[in-house]
Amino acid sequence: MEVYRVEEFVEAYRGWAKDYVWRLVAPDQDKYVAAAALRGAGGYVIRVKSGVKVKEPVLACLSIVGGGLQAPHNVVIVEEGAEAVVYTGCVIAPEAVGLHVGISEFYVLPRAKLRFIMLHDWNKAAHVRPRTGVLVEEGGEYVGYYANLSAVKPLQTSPRIWLGEDAKTHTVSILLGAGDAEIDVDTAALLESPGATAELVKRA
Repeated sequence: MEVYRVEEFVEAYRGWAKDYVWRLVAPDQDKYVAAAALRGAGGYVIRVKSGVKVKEPVLACLSIVGGGLQAPHNVVIVEEGAEAVVYTGCVIAPEAVGLHVGISEFYVLPRAKLRFIMLHDWNKAAHVRPRTGVLVEEGGEYVGYYANLSAVKPLQTSPRIWLGEDAKTHTVSILLGAGDAEIDVDTAALLESPGATAELVKRA
């Protein structure tokens, strides 16, 4: 398994990186993604090589301490026949005011498996607009769990999952809101290939 800062990955694999960075989430998708493309920095690339089954979960955490824009670009590539579990969390300091536009792109290649668990814990002053694209190729499997455990006011996200032949996905969103929370979470699975299946579960 290899882990890079996204800038290091793009620099080290100039010809290859374009196949995995800004492919599933277009820089002009909306004004939030455009801001991330122009002013964002940081993020990680996790690459699991063909046939490797990572036994221990991979852990990542992102935090807003001083406020402002947080726009990391995170990419997970699970190559053919490989398996991995990734846990990630995003948090903000109680007094900070900020905009979070995390860009995530997940590539599950043929007969690979990825389980991705994301936990969010925000304050009432955070504006949260994560953008996610997932590609699951032939016979692959993507399982995603998302939980918002805070009284965030504005949270809006709309992950899109593209499924190849005999690919499958199972996603669960657990959403906690309080007071005047504004939460808009919309997950879509695109079943455009024979044998593709999806189960999308939400509890608010």
